[in-house]
Amino acid sequence: MERRRYALRLAYTGHSFRGFQRQPGLITVQGCLEAALAHIGIRAPLEPALEALRGEPLTVYGDGSQTRSLCFVSDLVDGIVRAMEAPSAREEVINLGNPDERTVLEVARLIAELTGAASNVLFTEPAVADDPQRRRPDITKAGRLLGWKPRVPLHEGLGITIAYFRDELAAGEAAAQRSRLTIASIGAADRDLPDDDQLQESA
Repeated sequence: MERRRYALRLAYTGHSFRGFQRQPGLITVQGCLEAALAHIGIRAPLEPALEALRGEPLTVYGDGSQTRSLCFVSDLVDGIVRAMEAPSAREEVINLGNPDERTVLEVARLIAELTGAASNVLFTEPAVADDPQRRRPDITKAGRLLGWKPRVPLHEGLGITIAYFRDELAAGEAAAQRSRLTIASIGAADRDLPDDDQLQESA
């Protein structure tokens, strides 16, 4: 968290340097929900979605009372494009995110409901010592300067994400099955080959 604050301060310092003739705005992203983010290590809510689809217990760090506000990527892209195009956004710091604040436990239970999984919740130690207890972005400035607000509700964004992972898991299982069949056929072919003694006798 401190590294993130430092990076934002560094970016804003460079952004504010008066050597630039045109001052762009600085966007801070407050929680993004999209299936592709699983590949860069985003834990919540993507990890519980995968666990539910696999029939595994849903991991909740701490007691699940910490809150998160998740914004679907299409809404974020819309906000970023508006910020790039709006003269009113120049030299401004603008939060983009979804103020729909939910507890982590609530999100996990919604995932279980959307996947149809009968998974139990597995409570663990907090992920990190400085795990934020509350995340709810103030998007007042984004609304005022950009006319922007998120439009994709949480249950819809989660539904799209879960459908993506369901397809990915099915594709992975199909590929694994093909690999097993290929290995089995190679093994069968190897067993049918004559050994050295058989080759010498035939010679």
